[in-house]
Amino acid sequence: QSNIDAPPGPPPAHLSVIEGQASIDRDGRSEPAVSNLPLLDGDRLRTTDGRLEVILPDGSLLHLDRATTVDMLAADLFRLVQGRVTLIVRGVRDPQRAVRYQVDAPVASVQTGGPGEFRVWSAESVAGREVELAVFSGNAILASEAGTEEVRAGERSVVRDGLAPSAPQYFNSARWDEFGRWSAARRDERLGAVSVQYLPSELTA
Repeated sequence: QSNIDAPPGPPPAHLSVIEGQASIDRDGRSEPAVSNLPLLDGDRLRTTDGRLEVILPDGSLLHLDRATTVDMLAADLFRLVQGRVTLIVRGVRDPQRAVRYQVDAPVASVQTGGPGEFRVWSAESVAGREVELAVFSGNAILASEAGTEEVRAGERSVVRDGLAPSAPQYFNSARWDEFGRWSAARRDERLGAVSVQYLPSELTA
């Protein structure tokens, strides 16, 4: 009886927008990504010439750019194998309760410090593998085996294999490329409009 009366927990992360070619790897099989598909721990999302939006259990948003691979390791933990993601963390009304997300990449890890908007990029350059964190709002930590840096709103930091993250530098957070404009459009559509069925009332923010 107690199980029947217990309030339902938050829903799992799920795919909400699929544009172009994208796939999901699960249980050793790769299949085309399908809208509204609930995601499981261990799923791998891949985009080629497409983009994806994932709604997370707390209503936060994870956007994948083209040519991006992300492993969904847990509700608050992702592995960015390659490409770019934007993570929009909800909770402005109650920052202390906002989920702290972690994005692991080959040479560094990002930990969000509360609500905000964060872009993480992992790619190969002539200098080797590198990871960039750009913070549009909020703050986050970029950490490698050689050191850590706190990155605040309007700042970016880059870390290369074997090195500590660079000192944060200001960037023009109002200058968006195509992915930035796409992500902002999805954000504006969702914020305040994410279906209440996906959010406990105390997390709506």
